[in-house]
Amino acid sequence: MDKLKLAQWGERLRTGGAQMSWVVGDKMKEILQAPTLESKMVDEATTETLAEPNWGLNLRICALINIEEFNGADIVRAIERKLSGKSQVSQRLSLDLLEACSMNCEKVFSAVASEKALDEMMKMIDNPLSDLANGNRASQLIAAWGESEDLEYLPVFRQTYMVVSLSQLPTVQTKQVGSKSIHFSSCLLLIGDLDFFNVQEVDCFYFINHCS
Repeated sequence: MDKLKLAQWGERLRTGGAQMSWVVGDKMKEILQAPTLESKMVDEATTETLAEPNWGLNLRICALINIEEFNGADIVRAIERKLSGKSQVSQRLSLDLLEACSMNCEKVFSAVASEKALDEMMKMIDNPLSDLANGNRASQLIAAWGESEDLEYLPVFRQTYMVVSLSQLPTVQTKQVGSKSIHFSSCLLLIGDLDFFNVQEVDCFYFINHCS
């Protein structure tokens, strides 16, 4: 093996080792991190043994966030971990808790916008193996947040809502009328530019040469 190939091989080892160290280190940090009071209470509120939401506990969590005994971002991160899990019951209860926190704790919206909760909710909607009811519930929350004028200062909610809306457009039917192919559909009509800030749902039809 010549020196050039040996040097290239050594560089690959160093680069690959650094990447593996970063991934393993990040995972180990997550595993070894001591449970916080916030994560413990979220675990209690979303345990699989609950037949229905524990609204008393959910509202207690909200109260602790509002008096700043609990960190809202830590609560959101704990909810994210439950949303990314495989338990459909825990996912459903986590969505209920997230809704309660968002309705009763204004500061939580900033945490939801900056953390990965929306990403996890999108995965629940897009994954065909996810529980349908949970996916619908996530979609409803995203729609409520995306349509809220009070949250316009956090555009990620509107943008996420539009991504979900566009992904749920119905299949368009095509009919031949004379020499024109016309699409018939119930669809979302975007008004204005692609900033997604003005949307109306209408029953519409349009010519095939006007759509992509």
